[in-house]
Amino acid sequence: MALTLCMDRFDIARSLRELARLMELNGENPYRVRAYQSLRKYLHLASSVVARASPPV
Repeated sequence: MALTLCMDRFDIARSLRELARLMELNGENPYRVRAYQSLRKYLHLASSVVARASPPV
């Protein structure tokens, strides 16, 4: 039996948030932490723009 992993944009955003928090707690490079946080924010922004632009089905 094959194991398949499927993540939606909310799972990805949640993972990015957790990763950024762990990196921050670990004392990682603050620019890298901010990059993960920015990517998470962009993911949310881009998905909401697409949702608003999509015609109702």
